[in-house]
Amino acid sequence: MKLDAQRDGPVIQEVMRRFGWSPRQVGMVRGVIKVHDGDDIFALKKTSLRNEEMKRIQRILQEVSAKNYLYLLPFIKTMDGEPGVETDVGYWIAQTWYGEAAKKGDEVPAADVIRSLAQFHRLSLPLAAGKKEERRRLSLAEVKRRRSFTERLEEWASVAREREFPSPFDKAFLTHLPFVNKALSFSVQGMEKYIQAENGEAPRYTWAHGQVHPRNLVVDDKEWRWIDWDHAGVDSPVVDVANFLRRFIPMDGDEVMDPFALLAEYEDEFPLNGKEKRLLSLHLSFPERPLRLIEQYYRGWRNDEGTLVRSLEEEVDRLQLFQDWVRKNWTKKAVTKKKTKALAGVRAAKSHSH
Repeated sequence: MKLDAQRDGPVIQEVMRRFGWSPRQVGMVRGVIKVHDGDDIFALKKTSLRNEEMKRIQRILQEVSAKNYLYLLPFIKTMDGEPGVETDVGYWIAQTWYGEAAKKGDEVPAADVIRSLAQFHRLSLPLAAGKKEERRRLSLAEVKRRRSFTERLEEWASVAREREFPSPFDKAFLTHLPFVNKALSFSVQGMEKYIQAENGEAPRYTWAHGQVHPRNLVVDDKEWRWIDWDHAGVDSPVVDVANFLRRFIPMDGDEVMDPFALLAEYEDEFPLNGKEKRLLSLHLSFPERPLRLIEQYYRGWRNDEGTLVRSLEEEVDRLQLFQDWVRKNWTKKAVTKKKTKALAGVRAAKSHSH
């Protein structure tokens, strides 16, 4: 949750006092307060969740950690033994600071990281049992949101076509428009069919992170921890798997790792059934990241044009990696893929971000 100096400043000193800190240095690192207290360093974060919601997530993470899961950071308790501090401006949590800013080129093994995600899903599976009222499911509102991009794509294409001197991004967008439209149509139609057949319910529920992303993976030497669990909930594990495959595969190297070799690593720990693979197909087919870049560009957000074009090319290439697997798994009850070795590691988060 974004911090506001005017609103949050007056309460931060009281929050730190409640944790028993007398800091000698305090700084901001990507929305997190880095607190130096004696020889210890802590990460202090304000969450948008209500007190009881955050406490519930903390309890789940503590139960998973108690099963010898190594990839979570413990929460620091206040002087009163509470797992956080509730104030008028939000709920504050603290953890030990883990890792330092990763240097360019630092990597952690992709296969090991996705295995750690599978282990979390396997260990949290019994903790999601009986939580029917908390289960997330696909909805017609999500179908409507995705379908709305069809008209917007045509609007943006009209802008690009009508320019007297099309920009490099205009040209790249129009080149990839047929493919993006096809992927979007497949995703929307498939989701409608899935909701009709399954009422939007996932085949199986675990606790899911909800925001799997390189910035939510912090690294110290060759070890790592998952952070930022504000969006965690009872959901299908394939939500996290799809985010991992979409966001952890770099596309700018000489070799691109096989995403489904990584999926095979995941399934060694926590196999997916046929329906889950169909659901994963729907998540992977949606051109989320190309659409985000295109929307930002035509809404007036401008960065270096060359960087934007390269980003669009990379995201389209990433989407194309999934297409054969997606269509095979959508049209068949189950598809198996021969396990191959993942070719590369995933890039570590560039700095600690809670």
